[in-house]
Amino acid sequence: MDPSTAAVAALKVKVAELEKVVESLRREASRFREKAAEYEAVSSVFGLKSPSSAVVAGGSGRRCGRLVKHGGGGKRRTKRA
Repeated sequence: MDPSTAAVAALKVKVAELEKVVESLRREASRFREKAAEYEAVSSVFGLKSPSSAVVAGGSGRRCGRLVKHGGGGKRRTKRA
């Protein structure tokens, strides 16, 4: 196998890996959009001044106040702590 064929094969493998990553990010993004819609609905029920504030906080309602300053990714951060 000459070098260019090997390079093409390696690139194809890399592209396949990246496609998997993109697909998982797409799934995560759609999950995040669902969560954001959920937070919008909840915050409008509780009459928060700006509906987006709940989305920015990210994370469970119980610990919201503490996580606001970190902005987003609340769930992941709490598991690590």
